[in-house]
Amino acid sequence: MNRSLRALAVFGFFISASDRVAAAPWTRAGLDGKIVTSLAVDPSNPSTLYAVAQLGGIWKSVNGGQSWSASSTGYTGDIAAFLGIVPSSPSTLYVGSNTGVFRSTDSGATWAQRNGNLPAQRVFAMAIDAADPSVLYVSVDAAGGGVYRSADAGSSWTARPLPVPSGSVTTLTPRGPDLFAGWANVLWKSANGGANWTIPYPDILPGSLLSIAAPPGESDVVVGVNQRGTYRSTSSPAPDWISTKTGLTSFKISALAVRPGEPAALFALSDGILNSLCETM
Repeated sequence: MNRSLRALAVFGFFISASDRVAAAPWTRAGLDGKIVTSLAVDPSNPSTLYAVAQLGGIWKSVNGGQSWSASSTGYTGDIAAFLGIVPSSPSTLYVGSNTGVFRSTDSGATWAQRNGNLPAQRVFAMAIDAADPSVLYVSVDAAGGGVYRSADAGSSWTARPLPVPSGSVTTLTPRGPDLFAGWANVLWKSANGGANWTIPYPDILPGSLLSIAAPPGESDVVVGVNQRGTYRSTSSPAPDWISTKTGLTSFKISALAVRPGEPAALFALSDGILNSLCETM
């Protein structure tokens, strides 16, 4: 089966297509000179892509990245930490930026702020509940890790604080009914929408958490740790973390992604360098 993978880069956008990602060459595919910070692919039409550029707004491609058009009407952010598409309604997108949460319900044509009563606008992390896309989670600069939950697509927000002294959660990842949050060098987990939090694997990690991958149907979690590579959780013989960085060419793992339908296939992006995009089976 032919697979394709599209990735964000430090300058511009690159595309690779192959039966095996490791064997595929990367070619430049537009957005030259722009620092692309977030990318999303329409699950109903993989030729439709969205990208957020630092100081450059939101861009859309309808031909697999061969050409792009500005799609920023109503968007005022400069830096985005999150860009996501609602799988059950691909015309609805969310962006978490330094000026708050934005939503588009017309495939990126127009955007509106959904900050509600958030106490701060800069979004450090964001997640969409797959079972109910009107449920959103964000991390902002506020007490208790800054985690807030919305049950009405961002019209209003309620605090879901972690028992931490200070500092904001840097990454949020849902898996079924569970929500994972990375704060400093500790992974937190909530089974009830952030109402309560536990530390499922008590040993602290050797650096700050930058990314989390929670493969569906699995009990393990993989995390990217600043300058330390990746670690996989284990519950036997006791809850712990195991280093899984063999083969990585750079250890600052800024993004992790699970291949749909293949929870053992994991992609890692490190330092924005595309040739360090690695697949673990």
